[in-house]
Amino acid sequence: MKLVIVLCASMLLYLSAFSSPVNATPAPYLPTCDTEHPGLCTKDYNPVCGTDGKTFANECSFCLEYGASGPVLIAHAGEC
Repeated sequence: MKLVIVLCASMLLYLSAFSSPVNATPAPYLPTCDTEHPGLCTKDYNPVCGTDGKTFANECSFCLEYGASGPVLIAHAGEC
């Protein structure tokens, strides 16, 4: 009985560790720019990669350069 519990727990751990995220944002995508406070960005480092190959510190800094409907999209989260 203990062996069955250990095997089940091991299988659940394995499946949870290697499963893909459910809410992953498809790439490339348009940013969600703050239209109420344009130009005011936090200094947090949460990098995004533009389809132009340039890394931005966060989505807000991307919005400052391109806006929400510019020719460049966000390719993926993280550095290019």
